[in-house]
Amino acid sequence: MADTRITAMMTEDCLQDPILGAKVLLGYTIPAHLEARIWGMWTSKFMMDNSGFGTGKSLSIAIVAALRAMLMEDRVAGIISKTFNQGQLIFDYFDRWAAKSPLFRSQICDADGGEPDIIHGNMFWQARFKNSSKIRTIPPDFMRDAARVASEDWNDGYFDEFTKYPSYEAYWKNVFTRVRRPVNEKYNPNDPVFGRHFYFCGTARYQWHPAYKTVVEFSESVGRGDRLYEVQSWNYTHILEKYHHLIEMDGIKLLEKSLPRDLVQQEIYGRWVRDSQGYYSYRDIMDSRTEACPILLARAA
Repeated sequence: MADTRITAMMTEDCLQDPILGAKVLLGYTIPAHLEARIWGMWTSKFMMDNSGFGTGKSLSIAIVAALRAMLMEDRVAGIISKTFNQGQLIFDYFDRWAAKSPLFRSQICDADGGEPDIIHGNMFWQARFKNSSKIRTIPPDFMRDAARVASEDWNDGYFDEFTKYPSYEAYWKNVFTRVRRPVNEKYNPNDPVFGRHFYFCGTARYQWHPAYKTVVEFSESVGRGDRLYEVQSWNYTHILEKYHHLIEMDGIKLLEKSLPRDLVQQEIYGRWVRDSQGYYSYRDIMDSRTEACPILLARAA
């Protein structure tokens, strides 16, 4: 029978080395780009990740949220994506690990029937751990000012598809502010490992997009040497060939052939682009949907 104990020594070692934790507790050998990303998520308070398609952003969220829940007592994580369904896709990893990883399953509470206490409800999905930690994902409810999210209380916020949120006013007012829960008194809240964490991830867009302002602010903070901030962007060319089985290479190559050049730069290579190259820029097209749209008679070179 597999040993399902997480000893004090294992806990300490994995808290100081999340890559070791991913291998020992979840059975993952981590590629170099995921290693850099996970370290950034583990030790920086604010991290922006604009990596391209297929680089494992959702897997990284699942790994880091799971490790914190297993290794830290009374830790509550919130996962928000542009839709509830997208958040549920991240939760699929927890269901899989509960079924296949004895160590992970041993840390999950038991429901009344003895199955893992992982709830799949209409209002939220939640995994509850024996050390009082929780991982939750809920509908973002952006169309109603994200009011439903306002009752949440988290230590860590994982903001998936951040660059595609339909309302940033609702996000900053009612979602970002949910990462406010006090850190358990057992831990030092000023320690970069144990303090609150905010992880923003999503493929790059056009530079006039409202999310780009946050990217610039984070990048400037990193440039000033502020260790609270981290900015990363990876694409499939950074992934060693021996790990290509982890990504959908055929799909990436088809996307590269099928998408316009500016979308290839954004979605696949994680690069923020000035604008599309046609007579009408993409921003012009988006502005044309508003009442205050100016008439464009000519476009400057």
